[in-house]
Amino acid sequence: MRRFAADIWKYVKPSGVGDAAMRFMPDLFFAGMAAMNAPEGTDPVKRALIGLEDAGIGLGGSLALGGLSRYGAAKMSGHLPEKELLKRIERGGMVGDLAAMPLIAYAPRPMLEASISEAIERQRSQEALTATQAEQGRQELGDDYLQQDIQQRALAALLQSPGLFV
Repeated sequence: MRRFAADIWKYVKPSGVGDAAMRFMPDLFFAGMAAMNAPEGTDPVKRALIGLEDAGIGLGGSLALGGLSRYGAAKMSGHLPEKELLKRIERGGMVGDLAAMPLIAYAPRPMLEASISEAIERQRSQEALTATQAEQGRQELGDDYLQQDIQQRALAALLQSPGLFV
């Protein structure tokens, strides 16, 4: 088992900073985008957790499927010259990253889903409060109109009474 893990690590680890950036920066970039696109009103700690959650899914998919496909490409290539072997390993990594895309797209994200649910609840409670305030405003306007109508009718009756101005 140790030999297998060491053998896989040989193909998973980046060959340098540039290779690491090309392989893993998209996952980190999309994690940052997920954190920034969290619903309005999400606190910074939850945003960070949403980003970490997405980074874990993205990097996990890239490392697992990308690494396994790199390993498989290396093992299936046999004794090719090093230049051709490196090309096949890179192609294997691309195939693994493509295979990881559905995993990354459809993986459950409990932190993001909880944040969205909280935002929906906040919106519903705000809408209910607005509806209640609007109803109270209509009732107050109705009471004002009723008072005004009573006053107008009393004034009209007073003005129409015989002998008031004689």
